[in-house]
Amino acid sequence: MKRSYPVVFTPAEEGGFVAYIPDFKINTQGENLADAMEMAWDAIGLMGVDLEDEGTPLPEPSESASHAAEEILSFVTVDFTEYRQNCLPGAKPAVPAGAKKTALASKRTYFAVLEPAKTGGYGVYFPDLSGCTSWGKNRTGAQEKAADALRLHLRGMERDGDSIPAPSQTPKIDPATEAGFLVALVTA
Repeated sequence: MKRSYPVVFTPAEEGGFVAYIPDFKINTQGENLADAMEMAWDAIGLMGVDLEDEGTPLPEPSESASHAAEEILSFVTVDFTEYRQNCLPGAKPAVPAGAKKTALASKRTYFAVLEPAKTGGYGVYFPDLSGCTSWGKNRTGAQEKAADALRLHLRGMERDGDSIPAPSQTPKIDPATEAGFLVALVTA
């Protein structure tokens, strides 16, 4: 089961970001935004698996979350079945030992910017990967299409022998982006 939950990221005075996940009423933190997003993903995964094990239904994802101007609202998607299979102690690795490591096998995670489109839906671009764009009818659809676009873009770069840039630690947002954008981590 795959779900996307809103997460509010607040810059911490000592550096890094605090991540608040309102649907689970939990906090976590990271040294930078990318780390805080990964920590939020892990916290949601752990809480979700624990709830499933207790027989408690997962909370329904909220459409949004209130946040202050200096905070960043994002959505973190967790596939709870995949999380249970690959991320819990004793889980078998997703890539078998000795398998060829490619951009796809090593699963790279990049920041994606989701912008509300004037005609509806969300346009998506990856600041680290020029030309890698996508669109979806809603936030969840945009994130799913973004993962497909990222996977295809990385495959094309790999096939063409292009060097694949390392993911940045903080999103580079186009200054022309209007208010209402969302930042998401997308893995392919």
